[in-house]
Formats: sequence, structure tokens, C-alpha cells
Amino acid sequence: MIRRPDRGWIPIAGKTWIICYLSMVLYVLSGCQGILQKSDEVIDAQPDSMDSDMDPNELAPDEMIDLDYTLCDAGKLPKELTAIIENKKDQPFRMCYQTRSYTYLVVGYGIQQRGGCEAVIDRLYLMRDGLHIDTNLVGERGSQIRLDEVTYPYVAIRLEKMDVPVIYE
Repeated sequence: MIRRPDRGWIPIAGKTWIICYLSMVLYVLSGCQGILQKSDEVIDAQPDSMDSDMDPNELAPDEMIDLDYTLCDAGKLPKELTAIIENKKDQPFRMCYQTRSYTYLVVGYGIQQRGGCEAVIDRLYLMRDGLHIDTNLVGERGSQIRLDEVTYPYVAIRLEKMDVPVIYE
């Protein structure tokens, strides 16, 4: 029944009542979705997309926001991601890997026929068009280059889960 100020209580027709009731149930249940998710469970390895409260569309066209991230070595990465990196390490690669709570960005430089190489993050920032990551391969110079060693440099970072495109620079 619905109460109208001018008529008092008015009965609701059968189908209308069912639709209203189901709508309310769906509305209430939609808020329970986050409670059912397990923290840090691996859900997918997506190529170039990322879920956060930050909406890049709200930024001015030239506005850049530097983001906080955690640099991760192999011991801090999910086991499944470590296995993917191990399979891809021979060739250069870029990937985005998501768990329920975090997004991992990994950039690998493939096999390097010299020792002392290291992949580094130059900059990570958010703009209107997406999340930008700028990495670089650095190494020892001159006589310190070790040609007797083979390396597979990569850099992996963890940040809060986001749902924006990733742009590798």
C-alpha cells in the first residue's frame, strides 16, 4: 500500500508490488558484493586495463597526478605472476596483472648479454587518458660492463587497483 497525502493509503496492484519488491531486494544485495570477495585472490591477468575511486575523466587535460607505488622483487609478487614473468623473460614484455586489491605493472627488457643491467621506473602518473608508466634500462658503463654474464632485467610495481588504460612510455 502507498500513502498519498490527499487520499490516504492506496493498494498497489499485484505486478507493480512484485516489481517494487524485487527492485528493493536487488538494490540491497548489490551492496553486499564487496563482502563476498577474498582479499588478494588472483582473478585475472589483463593486458592493458586497470579499479579505483580516482576518475581520470575528472582531471584537466594537461593535469598529471604522481602515484604512490611499491617496488616489488620476486618474493613480493603473487606466485602466479612470478611464473608468468619467468615464461616471458627471454623477450621484452609489458603487462598489467590484477588481484582483487592490487594492480601489478611489469616491464621486462628480455635477455641482456651483459651483467649489471637494471630496469628502473622513471615516472608513474595518472592523466585524463590513463595511467602512464615510464621505465628505462640502465647499466654499468665503460670498463665495469660484465660481458660474461646474462641477465633478464625487469621491474615490477604494485599499486592500488585501478580501472584505467595503461600507457607504456
